[in-house]
Amino acid sequence: MKNILITTVLIALLAGFWSCNNELDVNDTWKEVPVIYGLLDPQDSVHIVKINKAFLGDGNALLMAKIPDSSYYGGELVVELIKIAPEGWTTRTWLLDTMWIHNKQPGDFFSGDQMLYKVKADISAINKYMLVVNNTKTKYFASGTTSLVRPINITKPRGGQRFFSFTSTAEAQTELQASANGRVFQMMIRFHYKEVSFNSPQDTVHKYIDWVFPNKKSSNLTGTDKIAYSFSGAGFYTNIAAKLKEDQDLKRIPGNVDFIAFAGGDELSTYIDITTTFNTIVQERPEYTNIKNGMGIFSSRTSAVRSCELTPASIDSLVNGSKTFHLGFIFPGP
Repeated sequence: MKNILITTVLIALLAGFWSCNNELDVNDTWKEVPVIYGLLDPQDSVHIVKINKAFLGDGNALLMAKIPDSSYYGGELVVELIKIAPEGWTTRTWLLDTMWIHNKQPGDFFSGDQMLYKVKADISAINKYMLVVNNTKTKYFASGTTSLVRPINITKPRGGQRFFSFTSTAEAQTELQASANGRVFQMMIRFHYKEVSFNSPQDTVHKYIDWVFPNKKSSNLTGTDKIAYSFSGAGFYTNIAAKLKEDQDLKRIPGNVDFIAFAGGDELSTYIDITTTFNTIVQERPEYTNIKNGMGIFSSRTSAVRSCELTPASIDSLVNGSKTFHLGFIFPGP
């Protein structure tokens, strides 16, 4: 199960290609509006969904948001995941169980224990999947349907490439082959390193630093596009220097770099456009959802990783270069 916390924020997509008009008038009489966020990844065996309810009341909404009862359902929900074959018929149904997490970061909403819904299911990209939410008390029904984003392939660095250099004066490049049902893509370079304290040399802490590149879009959903990112080698060291502090009590040992690609569906692209580029004097934010009789997003994503070693010259620049020489990196031992 990867990135469980992703399910507690505004996650993900729909390749089922329908959306509903679910405008909520905050001055109107209260009506039940489930708020659903779920993300299916065919590489995961356990899938997590976040379900809350919209709330309305007299007084400060920000204060009400801090009260769990304002947005929590109790035990009245029955949540099912339904597999739909390419021919259109239902082939299997899973019942989701409740679970709790305890490490939500503080924000506008309450940050105590959080109830989620989980299911262990092997899912396949050839099928569609429907999430069905039934309230046994009110008989209210909501649902969302998604196709799955097909696997993506990182083509640069190429398969079998052992080393990657960040010392060339020419621009470096990483590239991926787009995936079917994928619209939005992102690449990240993760640099692994170890920290060893001079005061306690037996204690080694494994850490990493991420260098995240902007989202890019495919021109189609067939998976035929190539998505490329160009960057300077110097930027690799600048990113490390910006995220680490000098510490005379530590030595740092460089490790591998991972090139990590992410892909999300067409609705994810729309959702990101609406929620992150809202910059207007108009006060009302546009709404987007693919949940029938509710709000939120139910969709899919996938990822791929290619790992390389740093070239000796790249390690030397890390140890002795002007940007990072003060950070305590040393040459790794045999």
